[in-house]
Amino acid sequence: VDAILEDTGTTLPATLSTIAGYIDTEIAAIITSQGRQLDRM
Repeated sequence: VDAILEDTGTTLPATLSTIAGYIDTEIAAIITSQGRQLDRM
């Protein structure tokens, strides 16, 4: 169990960072597309 926790501890921050970056990109794309839709309305 300790080995698993140690492995998770080293890889989790990088994984979360990658996911956070992906989410930021997706949210930015959604906001941008919504902004364009609002302009059309």
